[in-house]
Amino acid sequence: MARQKTKHEKALVAAIKDIGQREDPMGSNTGDYVKTCQRATWLRGTRFPWCRGATLKWRVQGGDKPGDRSAGAWDALERARKRDEVLDRGDWGRAIPGDEVIWNVGSGHASLLEHPVKDGVVRTIDGNSGDQVKRCTR
Repeated sequence: MARQKTKHEKALVAAIKDIGQREDPMGSNTGDYVKTCQRATWLRGTRFPWCRGATLKWRVQGGDKPGDRSAGAWDALERARKRDEVLDRGDWGRAIPGDEVIWNVGSGHASLLEHPVKDGVVRTIDGNSGDQVKRCTR
């Protein structure tokens, strides 16, 4: 019998399927796909940054029931820190694919880990990166 995929693995599959989805029109923080991401958050409406909405959408598609539906990356990080769910930079060796990552980029940015840290490099699936869903390497 085949092993069941974990919630993390299912979320990552959902994110990978969405690679190439984009804002419509570009640069607008809106469009049919973007609105599905934004609806995963507590905020209503559209035209707000949607990176965290994308990670929430993928996590829900993976079977997770995130209690925190903040649209803000920094806010989500602080809420996770209070729940003792944060791995700091030195602990990244314990991160697993499908974990949510919050980056110190602009006003904060959220993505899903695709490949763990190796030699200081990590690959993620990001929503709202260049106005679309894409793979990023940092």
